[in-house]
Amino acid sequence: MGNNDQRKQKKIHLFKNVSLKQSELVLGIGSLLLLFGPLLLSQPWGLGGFSETAGHVGDAIGGITAPITGLIGSILVYFALKAQIEANEQIQSQIENQEAEAEQQKKVQYIKDDITVLRKDLDDFRYILPPISNLGSPEEFSGWKGIERMFYWYGFNGHPTHYEWQIEKHPYLLQLNSIMVMLGLLINKIDNQIENDVDKNYLKASIDLLVSTRLTPAFSQHPFARTGNEEACVHCMEVHIAPHRDLFKLYDQLRNDTAGTASG
Repeated sequence: MGNNDQRKQKKIHLFKNVSLKQSELVLGIGSLLLLFGPLLLSQPWGLGGFSETAGHVGDAIGGITAPITGLIGSILVYFALKAQIEANEQIQSQIENQEAEAEQQKKVQYIKDDITVLRKDLDDFRYILPPISNLGSPEEFSGWKGIERMFYWYGFNGHPTHYEWQIEKHPYLLQLNSIMVMLGLLINKIDNQIENDVDKNYLKASIDLLVSTRLTPAFSQHPFARTGNEEACVHCMEVHIAPHRDLFKLYDQLRNDTAGTASG
């Protein structure tokens, strides 16, 4: 936007200089005609052929110079109107550019706010790890550690039964899935709605930083959770894909979509 504004300002300045020079040229020629035209026309040897018996020489001179004066005035008025129209168009263009820039900044701010909300959602994520044995007790973990403990449990005990393979039946997975889907939608919104490359790179870098600090520590801890158990279901003899594996697909997509940004 800055380069466009500079080019437009140069164009306005150039137009003003051209219009001013044209006006000065017309005014200079008109002044010469008004000063020397009557003198030349009123001499006996002049083009008008005046003599001492011509009578009211002044009226004749006035009649000669009046059309010239009117013509010069009309030309100057034309240049003034033309300059005013061009100036109004440039002002309108600047107003439209400012409105477009304000709209872009509003979209940028909305996305920043959404990133802040999702960051807080990840920090507030809670997971209660079931006891490993009858002697143990449930433990609660938060943030990326809660995600890591969740993958630990699903990786260790991750083959779903015939009745529990949908992700909707796992509230912790569903919560994390919703957050990661929203991050993917934000990246899509950045690509399609943000025109300025600097803002686009900044927003993507912010999401990449969020993924790197809140998700990567958890997703990189337990590679066996990425594959899960692919044994056939004892009820239907089919292999049900463990629901947590979809989260790893979302994670890989997020890292791929933010690759090459400033924080990546």
